[in-house]
Amino acid sequence: MPVSIIVLILVFSLIGCGNSKNIANTEANKTNTASQTTEQSKLNSTSVTYLTYTNARFGFSLSYPDIYTVKTESDNGDGITMKNEDKRYTLKIWGANNVSNDNGTKLLAAAKKRVSHIASESADDKTYQIEYSGGDENPIIFDEIGCTVGDQVCGFIISYPENEKESFKDIVTKMSTELTKNATAKTSATDNSSLTLTASAGKTVAITLDENTTTGYSWHYVIGNTDLIKFDSENTADSDSSAASSVPGRVGAGSEHTWNFKGLKAGTTKITFKYYRGWETEKATVNTVEYTVKITE
Repeated sequence: MPVSIIVLILVFSLIGCGNSKNIANTEANKTNTASQTTEQSKLNSTSVTYLTYTNARFGFSLSYPDIYTVKTESDNGDGITMKNEDKRYTLKIWGANNVSNDNGTKLLAAAKKRVSHIASESADDKTYQIEYSGGDENPIIFDEIGCTVGDQVCGFIISYPENEKESFKDIVTKMSTELTKNATAKTSATDNSSLTLTASAGKTVAITLDENTTTGYSWHYVIGNTDLIKFDSENTADSDSSAASSVPGRVGAGSEHTWNFKGLKAGTTKITFKYYRGWETEKATVNTVEYTVKITE
């Protein structure tokens, strides 16, 4: 075979390989672009869809945006790390034992020692917040929020590109508010003296608790003395009036569950609520609330 023909064959072969690589790279870029467009459309929509993560070990739950595809739970059950497909967005939700009995101010001080480029910070007796950044060419924003719950600490760190900060502003606010609210509710639940109700014989008293049955969790109650008070009726209502929360069956859609109990005769008893999945026993309870009810004539 003439040398010129062999050279032409090699040239065409190399061009063919180059075209194959270019086509493959183009398709990969198209896939990444499509993925980013889908995620951004979720963030820029008027109502972001939220899912719910529940930490059974430390007994708290937290809603998060439905943009993460890779989720890795820690082996010891203290938290979870989530990332989107191209790892542009990350979220870590965690719990820990507060062995040093630190308050929000001390937790903030500890956080400041391990981060740099701090943009904002705040703390009070129970909570702390710090925003910082990393990276030079493509800066990443980190929002870290944590709070103390009795002898435990729970929190989250969410990160995203600096040029998408506006898209995450409401998300961070919602998650921070919910984390603090849940922590406050759990702390109150351990202080039974503040959960005292009064009912008159023949009249009803209402108890309302946040609930998220789409995750499998629900409240189960036990009345201490059924001669003094009995169950009368119950109802549920969306705890968030936004359009996203009102979609039937949407995972993460929370609600407020109200139980009405009728007083029968004078006396004092307790009503204990435990939060666990219906198919599990109460040994798997992640939260307990106990009310003291005084019934008067």
